[in-house]
Amino acid sequence: MRKAELAGRARVRSVITVAADKFEEIDARIRDLQRTRDALETLLNQQGIDPCAGCPIVQALGAEPSTP
Repeated sequence: MRKAELAGRARVRSVITVAADKFEEIDARIRDLQRTRDALETLLNQQGIDPCAGCPIVQALGAEPSTP
């Protein structure tokens, strides 16, 4: 095999590795978003939330609303 052909194959393997890593990163982000979506859906479907208590949705998201 010629050096140029070997170098070309190495570049292809490198591109495949980068693409596979990016694919895994995207899948992880999708799983995280799905968990967040599921948690929000659960909170939105809760009955009897105490209006005097802190907002469970805001608390679950880890942020307090800004006051006007």
